[in-house]
Amino acid sequence: QVGSAGAGCEVPSSAMFAWVVAKQANGQILKVIDTQVSFPSPGVASVRTSSFDGSSLSSSTNYVYALLRAENAETLAAGSSADTLEAAATLGISVSRSLPFLVDAAPSPGQVQILPLQGEALKTSFSFGTNGWSDEDTSSLQFAFFVFPLGDGYTVSVGANGLESSPAFQPPEIDWNDATSARFWGKMDALMIRSFGTSPNVISKLSSGSSSSSYAFFTVVRARDASGGVAETTVLGPVVTPPADVS
Repeated sequence: QVGSAGAGCEVPSSAMFAWVVAKQANGQILKVIDTQVSFPSPGVASVRTSSFDGSSLSSSTNYVYALLRAENAETLAAGSSADTLEAAATLGISVSRSLPFLVDAAPSPGQVQILPLQGEALKTSFSFGTNGWSDEDTSSLQFAFFVFPLGDGYTVSVGANGLESSPAFQPPEIDWNDATSARFWGKMDALMIRSFGTSPNVISKLSSGSSSSSYAFFTVVRARDASGGVAETTVLGPVVTPPADVS
């Protein structure tokens, strides 16, 4: 952030400045941040900060940077410790606000639907769909679909309420970024059904691999918003059985 004043608004070299971060809605001052002031020429001040500490910020909330200017250090200290920008202004401090910025949060996980829950390898077209995600801008969300082999530690059956596993299914830890990790998704025999796209639905046929019996998967849907925030939700299924024939 850079603030400056010059021609037509000369700044005395005795002027004092501070950058603060405040809520846009009520002007509440949350934090005074590191401020560097220089006077590159008479009557001109350059006020900078390279500091950004998000620890006091909440997601899905609008904030502003505000530049406080006072004629002496005592007044500036009082304004910087005021509760709001408006309160600082009543002390005779000049307050200049930036355009507001939104602290983006990753999407909140939604639901995943799989139809049918069980089908034949290379024959059944499985429909994967997702909905119910929350975000500051749900229209910007893009979705990616993955299936992972469930592994031999579970027994899966179709029950009255859908697929059931024994023991109860617990999603494993998956590393989506570090290709050197043993938990990297590409090392877990995963199949990416579709990379990020705007449609919340995709249809795919699946293989049972070399298995001569039913082969169970779990499905992960990842959602990415316009700011790059990513979240995922995981569901058991589908179950793939070897085809009765390969015609």
